[in-house]
Amino acid sequence: MTVVVYAQFMSWKQFSQDLDRLMQIINAPTVRSFCHTRLLLLLERFKIHLILNAGNERLEQIAVPHRDFYNVRKVDTHVHHSSCMNQKHLLRFIKHKLTNKRDEEVLLDQTSGKPLTLKEVRLSALRPREIAFRTSTCESTLI
Repeated sequence: MTVVVYAQFMSWKQFSQDLDRLMQIINAPTVRSFCHTRLLLLLERFKIHLILNAGNERLEQIAVPHRDFYNVRKVDTHVHHSSCMNQKHLLRFIKHKLTNKRDEEVLLDQTSGKPLTLKEVRLSALRPREIAFRTSTCESTLI
């Protein structure tokens, strides 16, 4: 049995109030103006860095032995939708959690204020083998 201790749960009302306040700060004209100016300053500082250090960095690259195209480290940020979790993987994940992690706290009860385990949540009243996906939609259903 895994017991997860949470410092304190935040209510939905408190979360939405904090989010609204954060959005007000982000959209304030003075904050936007300051951030824009700061980004321009940082961009200019980076350009100066490139001007001053481009030659040294080029010499360091030339000095590296066995350099070729395959030594270059790249980050691929091109993500395909097809690489996301499909219905079968999601169903397998849900069944695994319902079977093996039933005692994990996952939700705060709004009325009593106590944390609920996965076993106590409404969806877990179903047995894992009774959960399936319709082929046309992603709605869970009983077999």
